[in-house]
Amino acid sequence: MLDGADLAKVKVEAKIVAHERGPKLHVLKFKPKRGYKRRTGHRQELTRIEVTSIKAGARAPARKPAVAKAEGDGEAAGATPAAEKKPAARKPAAKKPAAKPRTRRAPAKKKEDSDGA
Repeated sequence: MLDGADLAKVKVEAKIVAHERGPKLHVLKFKPKRGYKRRTGHRQELTRIEVTSIKAGARAPARKPAVAKAEGDGEAAGATPAAEKKPAARKPAAKKPAAKPRTRRAPAKKKEDSDGA
């Protein structure tokens, strides 16, 4: 079995054979006692490929980061590497005000009928 380091070296070549559509999926939405029905469908777009070759080759060497030369101009010699710089101080997050407790409203008072007699 190949592990992750070996899989990084494998190269697979393939060619596209056809563009197809998958099987029809029927989607039915229904809510009882409401007269709600919806019938729809879906077909997934698929691509058929043919693998032409599988090669287990050597992996290209990783690039090394560029290092400034000290003998160059004065700007490169006095530059500080990114690893030695201190990260910027983070500002404390603003606190949200506390939520007010929810209270129940008093029921509305009924208006009394007044006779104009």
